[in-house]
Amino acid sequence: MKYSLSFKNRLLVIFFFLMLLPLLVVGIISYRYYYQAVWESTVMAADHAIMNLAREMEQVISAAGQFLEIGSYMASERYLTEQGDSYSSAKEILALMQLYRGRGRSTPDIKDIYLVGMNGLGISEREGVFRLRVPFKDIPALEGLRSGKGEGALLRFYRRDISGYWDKSEWQARALTETSSSLGLGRPISYSIRQEVIGVSIVEINPARIDAICREQSDSGDIAFSVYDANAGLMFGNSGLTSSPEWRGIWRRASGAPRGQFVHPLSGENFFFVYFESRETGLRIIGQASLDVIMERAYRIKYITAASVLGGIIFTMLLYAFVSERVTKPIKELQGKMHLAAQGDMEVRFNSRRSDEIADLGNSFNIMIERIKNLMLASSLEQENLKKAEFRALQAQINPHFLYNTLDSIVWMSQASKHEEVMTMAVALSRFFRLTLNRGREIVAIGEEVEHAKNYLIIQRMRYAGILDFEISADPMIARYRMIKLTLQPLIENAIYHGLKTKRGGGKIWVNGSMAGGMIAFTIRDDGSGMSPERLEEVISEMRGGFGDDPYAEHGYALRNVRERMRLFYGDRSDLSIESAPSGTTVKMVFPAMESEGENV
Repeated sequence: MKYSLSFKNRLLVIFFFLMLLPLLVVGIISYRYYYQAVWESTVMAADHAIMNLAREMEQVISAAGQFLEIGSYMASERYLTEQGDSYSSAKEILALMQLYRGRGRSTPDIKDIYLVGMNGLGISEREGVFRLRVPFKDIPALEGLRSGKGEGALLRFYRRDISGYWDKSEWQARALTETSSSLGLGRPISYSIRQEVIGVSIVEINPARIDAICREQSDSGDIAFSVYDANAGLMFGNSGLTSSPEWRGIWRRASGAPRGQFVHPLSGENFFFVYFESRETGLRIIGQASLDVIMERAYRIKYITAASVLGGIIFTMLLYAFVSERVTKPIKELQGKMHLAAQGDMEVRFNSRRSDEIADLGNSFNIMIERIKNLMLASSLEQENLKKAEFRALQAQINPHFLYNTLDSIVWMSQASKHEEVMTMAVALSRFFRLTLNRGREIVAIGEEVEHAKNYLIIQRMRYAGILDFEISADPMIARYRMIKLTLQPLIENAIYHGLKTKRGGGKIWVNGSMAGGMIAFTIRDDGSGMSPERLEEVISEMRGGFGDDPYAEHGYALRNVRERMRLFYGDRSDLSIESAPSGTTVKMVFPAMESEGENV
């Protein structure tokens, strides 16, 4: 599988996941653990607060219940049945009230103590004696107490609901203006002889005290407490809860067990609720708090976790920058060296002060480059030697071919007894071979090559007397430049044997040399019989076929020979082309101008 990411980017991904995943796992586990711990702590604190609230309420109500004993004294019975001196009984009852107040520590929580009889008489610790303006049975607030069994009963009432029926104008006026509700603890008073209800005793508890207890527990935490009776009636606390559309669902869950807690939506927000039912009073306490507020500490750890993950990412980037500088930089440097080597720079080397795996890799790279360089040098020398051998072999093929043709001419002239011509041709042949040898050099001055071609044409003109003529014109400026020897002569020979020899009558060969744009051009043109287009295409194909085919093919030998030698020496900078028509054939040779001898091929 081929990676599309670079080593540097893969290293970044590895660092990222190595740092991020552990942070996420630890953060999630920590958050869940801390959330659970905060939840348990919240539940425990709420349970503790509601128990304290219930205990303090029970203490207040229990202390108030002691005052109900005043109704069981004979003085109370005499007063409520109008036996004896009612004034004396009233004084005795008030004295009992003071006595009970003196021995109780929670007396400030008691707002008033009063007795109300079926006979219409009543007495209040705060207001004194009074008489009812209506019958006892017609007071709704006292109706529930008349059927009591002697136990204390809690009731929530407005004082005006009772004192409003007292026949005492100054009290009545004040009582009717009181709008605050009271928590009352009442109990029926029975006649000792007939065991019938003769009245009720009521202890009015200061509601501010219960409110204060609720506030104290609410202020100690984030939970607001409210107190309800068994019928979901609000006794103390937040009245907004009972008016909420969710109240029925909340009350149903809060009244399903003696105590507990739950989460329930309220006004579009989740709230935490804790509840407790007091067995002493029968009241049910419900505490409520916004879940987001009480779990704020748990939510804070979420932000801390997110900040830690972000910090880890930043740390990863910084660590990556440091590591990549120390690890990937030498790798990229080695990569750059390899690119240079791939482009042919065999002098490049990797230098490192390190002593690790990258340094070993760099040393191996240096050794490899050195070996490749030596192999390339050896291959270059081998190719050069092969080139020289091939070049000399090509030239060796020219010399026997020409010698064969020339000797054939001499033999023909000897048979014809043309002794002078034989001697002239032999001398010309001697000069021709002297120039051919040229002290072993394969590169000659263009002037010498032109002279060499001229000697050859003289020899051939003597052989073909009367039917061969020639004309050589070469720019004197090119004489000092150098070229491969024995390149003009094969082309001239080719023009004689394949152009003029097959033509009836005489013929002529033109040799022209010139230079333009740093390139030297020679044209060898004859006015022979020419070639057909098909034959021309065939000759060109044979010329370009090289010597991979039969090197001794009948046609195209000279052209192939010269073209291959030029290709070996000049490369792609040289060209050999041929054109032919019924009026004759033209061969053009182009190669770069070279002043110095260059390499002795």
